[in-house]
Amino acid sequence: MDPTFLIPLAIFTAVAALVWARYTAQVKDKEYRVKRALTAAENEHRRRMAELEQQLDRVKRGDVD
Repeated sequence: MDPTFLIPLAIFTAVAALVWARYTAQVKDKEYRVKRALTAAENEHRRRMAELEQQLDRVKRGDVD
């Protein structure tokens, strides 16, 4: 093959690889942040449900404030 063709092809491939690596890192970072937010929301939901269960138990026992 002609080297005048290979050099631009190699440069293009290197740039494409760098763009792909950057994009992949951004996607993984966003996925991590979304997963953390979802876990926090799930924990908050579980805490709130436990509080509601306790309130329901108190009402069933007749210990209404």
